[in-house]
Amino acid sequence: MTIVRSKSSLIFCFLFLVSAFTPVKGNPDQSLINHSAYRILYINSYHRGFSWSDEIERGMRKVLSKSNLDYELSTEYLDSKRFDYKKIEDSLFETIQKRYENYQPDILLVSDNNAFNFVTQNRDKLFPNIPIVFSGYNNFTADVIKGIDDITGINEKIDVRALAEMAIAVHPKTKALAFVVSNESATNQKNYESSIATFDQLRKHYHVEVLLNKKQDEIAKTLAMMPEDSLVFLAGRTANKGGDRKLSSYEQGKLVVDVSPFPMYTFWKFHLDSGATGGYILSGVVQGENMARIALQIADGTKASSIPVMMSTPAEKIFNYEKFSTFNIDESLLPSKAIVLNQPKALWDEYKYHFMTVIILLVLQMILILVLLVNIRKRQQALHSLDIERSLLESRVLERTHELNLANQKLERLSLEDGLTGLKNRRFLDDTMAKEVAALKRTKEPLSIIMIDIDFFKQYNDIYGHVEGDHCLKAISASLNISISRPRDVAARFGGEEFVIVLPDTHEHGANQVVSSIFRRISDLNIEHGESPFNQKVTISAGMVTVMPSDQLSLDDSSLLVLVDKLLYSSKDNGRNQVTRSVYEEVLDQENVDGTAENVTHIDTKRILENSKKQL
Repeated sequence: MTIVRSKSSLIFCFLFLVSAFTPVKGNPDQSLINHSAYRILYINSYHRGFSWSDEIERGMRKVLSKSNLDYELSTEYLDSKRFDYKKIEDSLFETIQKRYENYQPDILLVSDNNAFNFVTQNRDKLFPNIPIVFSGYNNFTADVIKGIDDITGINEKIDVRALAEMAIAVHPKTKALAFVVSNESATNQKNYESSIATFDQLRKHYHVEVLLNKKQDEIAKTLAMMPEDSLVFLAGRTANKGGDRKLSSYEQGKLVVDVSPFPMYTFWKFHLDSGATGGYILSGVVQGENMARIALQIADGTKASSIPVMMSTPAEKIFNYEKFSTFNIDESLLPSKAIVLNQPKALWDEYKYHFMTVIILLVLQMILILVLLVNIRKRQQALHSLDIERSLLESRVLERTHELNLANQKLERLSLEDGLTGLKNRRFLDDTMAKEVAALKRTKEPLSIIMIDIDFFKQYNDIYGHVEGDHCLKAISASLNISISRPRDVAARFGGEEFVIVLPDTHEHGANQVVSSIFRRISDLNIEHGESPFNQKVTISAGMVTVMPSDQLSLDDSSLLVLVDKLLYSSKDNGRNQVTRSVYEEVLDQENVDGTAENVTHIDTKRILENSKKQL
């Protein structure tokens, strides 16, 4: 045992000495990690989650990840979209200075104007002699980098004319154009100034509204006055503020989309997310890809200033499928190579794996069935006749049941409809009146009743006969039925030439609109009546009452019909071809003589029995 232990100790010591003098091939010392990596610092003008910036970063990372460059990427966000950049600029400078005073990058990548300005203004203090590649710089001109060494990048410029021409081609009946623009920032100021010439050109053929620095309510008022075939273009920001922060671009887009009755087009994808119809969308992904390709050239030894600035701005023609039905967009008018978002997938593309699984299962099932059929064929032949007889019996039962259901439905419909006019009959009316009067005690909405009588209808029958009288009743009934639109509204034949319309949850104003519609439609029928004093045409008289809701309503359905009948006869007594209106309210007296309170039902003298003698 002692000898074995001694040998084990010697082996352990030998292994320890070998490991001590053998170079480590595992993880190197942490201080050496990425020591030789190419250091890239990306400064983003905005914030993570902002779609434009995210697309630029996604395109940039895509190109870098596919390259052979050993790089280390750091990212800083200036967050100038949500907050006042001027207020936070100094603190950003101090933060970045402390972070990178001992960690100088090999190249600076910047996106959009604020990051460009931050780096170029502070380059000598923060990153002296470091090459710069920019993207998303709005309306770039050569004088912007005059005197700045070792810098290049990609221009970003919106093309208002191209966007307008694309949208007008999709909407060939366009008569007017509205452009929402702003100049509160240097970028938007340049976009606005570069578009003025386009506005002037478009005015030669269209009515053009330029909404500069307008709030949502001002935009809504202007759009409401524009003709039906108009288009809206969002090329800036509204003047609305967000309180303790700036409104996001998505929120800016929503402000315009929510008040625009017309299709809205834009240059930025975040406005598509807000609900825009489409746009000539600037591609952040392509901007990021091109910026990364330029960075790789510089990392390979090319001087930045020797690489010309890319002036062409990539853009894609993108449309929102969800708006096609809203604005009746003809897909055949879309431009070539148009991208349609939110388009329903083809059934096969969406469920092809499900279909393949089902098909495989069906094939296996068929094989199994064929095997089973061989074994049970004789039994199936014996049962076949029985199955046929049973199927016939079930079919006969189903057929008779269906016929009985149809007969019951027809009988029920006939029991509730007037046979001549097709309106609801008196039975249905009585049930409806009872339910709606009872509902007044539970709801907070009024009930309006209209009773209508055809003027001089007896004389009409005497002159033209009862067959023509029936035609007249049908025509007027059809007009009454068209004049009501809600599911609970009821038009019923009360008897003879009298009709009743029940309008639940309807105030006096709404009932007046229905009455006016009825009188107008009857007049449009232009039915000849030789004994009528009203241009020898068939007219009607009407009574209308609106009952206000009350927990202690004493009025029942019968007394309500009596009340509206009296109003009808008031119209007749006052010359016919008119409507007499009233509002019925139940008022609680303060005290009676002996000091106790009691309910007294009466008609509010301020609002009731307003006799309208206007000839309708």
